Amino acid sequence: MSKRFVLTVAAGGCIIIFGALLLLNWEKVFGDYRPIQTAKAVFKLEVGSQDVADVNGENCRYRAAQRQRLRERCETLLEVV
Repeated sequence: MSKRFVLTVAAGGCIIIFGALLLLNWEKVFGDYRPIQTAKAVFKLEVGSQDVADVNGENCRYRAAQRQRLRERCETLLEVV
């Protein structure tokens, strides 16, 4: 076996073991922070089913109000934690 093959297999094994340990202990690593759920929630609140390309004045004011409500909710949640 060549050195390249052995190193590739060893690196792949390390990645698999590290991934398994991360999946088993994600609560200790991330705590209450869940990056995927947070990203989904922010996307849903910020964009949702709105037309992203629509930039007329009324839509911009509506989105600004949504962002302000989102900031207030996040601040409230952070105060609780």
